[in-house]
Amino acid sequence: MSKFNDNFIKAKEYIASLKNPSKAGDPGLPAGQTLTYGFPVLDLGVRPNIPKDKWVIKVYGNVENVIDIKYEDLVKMPYVDIDEDFHCVTHWSKKNVLWRGVKFNYIKDLVKPLSDTRFVLQEGYDSYTTNLPIDAMVQENVILAYKLFGEDIPRLHGGLVRMIVPSRYGWKGSKFLSGINFLKEDSPGFWEVRGYNNNGDFLKEERYS
Repeated sequence: MSKFNDNFIKAKEYIASLKNPSKAGDPGLPAGQTLTYGFPVLDLGVRPNIPKDKWVIKVYGNVENVIDIKYEDLVKMPYVDIDEDFHCVTHWSKKNVLWRGVKFNYIKDLVKPLSDTRFVLQEGYDSYTTNLPIDAMVQENVILAYKLFGEDIPRLHGGLVRMIVPSRYGWKGSKFLSGINFLKEDSPGFWEVRGYNNNGDFLKEERYS
């Protein structure tokens, strides 16, 4: 039996296969989006329960320095607070979500990617993966987040650590972050091989392939 929520996966694959046209959205939101005041939860039905003292993020691949970052070390690194809107490919948006975390660029500088690095693959403890060009990842508001509205990120929302990439739809940031793999060549992730767009820019409505 699969450990994933198979019905949820099949439903999203079906949506991708239809290549839905945009819905009329709310003013002030990207095309096709509708405002929510809640924070809907969409995941694979797997929410790893890993204590803080066991949580480790491996940063590796086409880099000079391979490192393992323990949770206790991550929260001691220089942090930033960001206030960003969150856009889900399933057409909802939440305004002004407050995150705290470490800039991806800070981690990148620790490992020193080689000059021919072009892509980053994020990995989650739930076996999730998602890919992006490194140019998208090095934006200043991309963070390894460990706080949500001032509290530890709950498992319900991908804690203890999740990647936040505000310029992309939410699926392009891994929950339950366990690894960051720097790559020479692209490697499509979990949803990308199931009909979702490889880039996921919400301003371009890059929802499906």
